[in-house]
Amino acid sequence: MECTRNADVAPEAADNLPEIGDGKMKVSHLPGLGIQLDQDYLKSHRATGEPWWGGLN
Repeated sequence: MECTRNADVAPEAADNLPEIGDGKMKVSHLPGLGIQLDQDYLKSHRATGEPWWGGLN
């Protein structure tokens, strides 16, 4: 799977950063991309005026 450089240090990923080795990302068995997003981090780092689109209020 393609990913950006340093995808394994993504601050928006809460507990389970992607595992990358030898230029390849390990396929997760979790739903979607297999990462849990840190909703609080994402909410506090929105662009000015950007509405909150996440599931939490």
